[in-house]
Amino acid sequence: MVTIQRRAALAAFTSLTALAALTLSAPTTAVAQLSTSKPVTLVVPFAPGGTADMIARKVAPRLSEKFHVPVVVDNKPGAGGGIGNRIVATAPGDGHTLLIASAGITTEPALRSNLQYNMQTDLAAVTKLVTMPNVVVVHADVKAQTLGELIAYAKAHPGKLTVGSSGTGSSTHFSAELLKATAGVDIVHVPYKGGAPSWQAIMGGEVNMLVDPISNARKLVESKRVRALALAAPKRTDYWPSLPTAAEAGLPGYEVDMWFGVFASAKTPPALVKDIQETFRQIMAEPDFKAWAADLGFTIVGNSPQDFAATNAKEIQRWTELVRVNKIQTE
Repeated sequence: MVTIQRRAALAAFTSLTALAALTLSAPTTAVAQLSTSKPVTLVVPFAPGGTADMIARKVAPRLSEKFHVPVVVDNKPGAGGGIGNRIVATAPGDGHTLLIASAGITTEPALRSNLQYNMQTDLAAVTKLVTMPNVVVVHADVKAQTLGELIAYAKAHPGKLTVGSSGTGSSTHFSAELLKATAGVDIVHVPYKGGAPSWQAIMGGEVNMLVDPISNARKLVESKRVRALALAAPKRTDYWPSLPTAAEAGLPGYEVDMWFGVFASAKTPPALVKDIQETFRQIMAEPDFKAWAADLGFTIVGNSPQDFAATNAKEIQRWTELVRVNKIQTE
């Protein structure tokens, strides 16, 4: 009897030991397994200092720790993001060259037929990192106190108001065009070479209005030379709770946001793309990143490559239809 009990106990102990060894040897999280030790390059297709650049530099140190290789940020501005986008589209599919892009990557195909890359066939969607709603802001000299009043003025004075953007084909340009189409008004678009020049323009009164991401808009309002009228989102945000939605302010149906996401070369194996997505998701789940994102008004996403690709396809369709119906052209 004792022998049987001892054998049973020994068998149980052996099973538990094997299970423990298996548990300890199995990875607890999926981290991208890169094939070489060469550095990873995060291509930012905009000048230093913008939101995409800030995000890239925030995640780069943690990516380096997880990838076990150096991670460098490489700013490649120009052609509305097209130069940087093409660099990644033509890169090897080894996961060592990644793109930190903005929502503008889905507006470019709708407006330009001469792009040197195809977003949907040359780039692999990895994950949408963060999103944030856009805000309609006006220069302090504009008399309209609500979005409804602004629209009424625009209808009574077609072509008198001007709206700036960070460039033709940019997401801020298309956000403005969507406002014009939704409201049925004639407002003159004035493109600038980047976000910073457009901010300087509205603060200086060169243009009457902008449609810009919420974190940028709040900084503009803090200058006392710009006033916020409405949030282009279905509901208010805790980041700026006093700001009404476009529907509340007089323009139902006007909803458009800004987002930033990760892309790789389309030659990258799907399994590696998924691992890279999981690595970014882990970083975004860390308390430090969550607190940083909240301070800037970001909503963290971290969706799957499949979901990201599907939403991108819908956005391209949406903007292509906007261009067709409203006959938007490159200035």
